[in-house]
Amino acid sequence: MGFAREFGFTVRDLMILQILAQLPEIERIDWFERPGLPHEYFRDKIMGIPATNAKIHIHENLDLGLIGALRHRRAWTDQSMKRLETSLKIWCDESQDRPILLDFNPFYCPPADLVKRCYYWYDLIDTFTKHNRFSDTEKAAVARKYEFVKEHANLVTGVTHAAVKPFNGEVLANRLLRDTLGETSGSQEYDLGFLGFITNKFDMDAVRTFAAQGLKILICGHAYDPKVVKALQEIENLTYYGAFKSEDVPRLISKFRVGMVPYRMQLSHDESPIKFFQYIAYGRPAILSAHFNTIENQFPEAVHYYDASQPEGVSAFVKNWKNDFENRSVQLSEKARANSELFWDKAISDLIGRIEK
Repeated sequence: MGFAREFGFTVRDLMILQILAQLPEIERIDWFERPGLPHEYFRDKIMGIPATNAKIHIHENLDLGLIGALRHRRAWTDQSMKRLETSLKIWCDESQDRPILLDFNPFYCPPADLVKRCYYWYDLIDTFTKHNRFSDTEKAAVARKYEFVKEHANLVTGVTHAAVKPFNGEVLANRLLRDTLGETSGSQEYDLGFLGFITNKFDMDAVRTFAAQGLKILICGHAYDPKVVKALQEIENLTYYGAFKSEDVPRLISKFRVGMVPYRMQLSHDESPIKFFQYIAYGRPAILSAHFNTIENQFPEAVHYYDASQPEGVSAFVKNWKNDFENRSVQLSEKARANSELFWDKAISDLIGRIEK
């Protein structure tokens, strides 16, 4: 919820939370937040939580294990979440029929006896065992969680076939929330643009190659790796905007003609970039470092896969889209927004319908 307050409901688990609350067949959602360390807990008490649907009931707690959290970092989540187990058991006891336990956590294993009384749905945000920002200790903790999931889960969903294959799971690609889409306006100052978090998987070599071709580039996003930002700021023809909120997306996308997802694939875990769906929903074609989703196949005219051995293909793609850009952009946006596969409501509603049966 702290993330939602700062950036909006812009990531997979928070988007799924929002769309579940909008479905008429869902009566109530109990959202169990990782207990906050003192500075987090009191910050959230003072600043409040972002507005959510009335169906959502948030369970919070205070985690006093500061030393353990400092020592074990993310892996401390496994211990921290145990503080909510009493509330979790009460939820299970009070739920009618067979409640659905939807788990996004890469570390914490809920009590096995509780899980047996639920329909246990585990969602892989991505393959955390090879997450480029996780330590070896954290990856080992993830591996233990995955063994628990293999034994207990009724359903495993994830963003790609590679992510769900070890679980015989089901692909559930990322999507968009319909009610968050706005409209673009104004002229395009930049040829290329990026919206998203800045980490060490950002392909600096590719971006330098784009800029060297004379393409003007806008990079927007909170930086987790300051060294990457410093390198970006040194590139001629590139502007680093910094962090933004969800309501800024239409204005920022209006500033460029072509979106991009420039990732170093050797550091990229299995993923389904939400930013790609945003680009095409706002009428922006995209340059991608790899094939991420089958949905991309429905927009072949709007996708260019970057090939380092043929870098000139990027400038040619951008130049092609400059021709009659306004009309082509409107047509792409209309095509994308009319495609139900791009939005969470149909995908989640279909999934819930199958669980009920």
